Amino acid sequence: MSFREDRFGTVTHAGEGCILRLTSFGVPAAYISSLAGWHTFLDAIAPSIAGVAVIWTMEAEREMMAVYEAREPWLKGFGSGGTHEAREP
Repeated sequence: MSFREDRFGTVTHAGEGCILRLTSFGVPAAYISSLAGWHTFLDAIAPSIAGVAVIWTMEAEREMMAVYEAREPWLKGFGSGGTHEAREP
C-alpha cells in the first residue's frame, strides 16, 4: 500500500525501508539521454546511504544508455547528443 502518491511516482513501505517508484513521461527528445544519467544517479543512492563512496563517471552513464538502447532500439543515437525527431516507439 502506498503512503505517498502523486503524478511523479509513489513511495511504498517495504519492511524497515521503502520503495521509491518514479514515473517519467513527456521527456523532450533533446533530453532523452538524461534518463541514463538519472538512472545512474538513483543507483548510487543505496550505496551512498550505506557509506560506500560512489564515483560518477560519464562512462557509467554511457553504459546505462547502451542498456536503454538495447531494450528500446528507437533510442539509438540519443545518447550521443545528436538531434532526432521525436517519434512513437
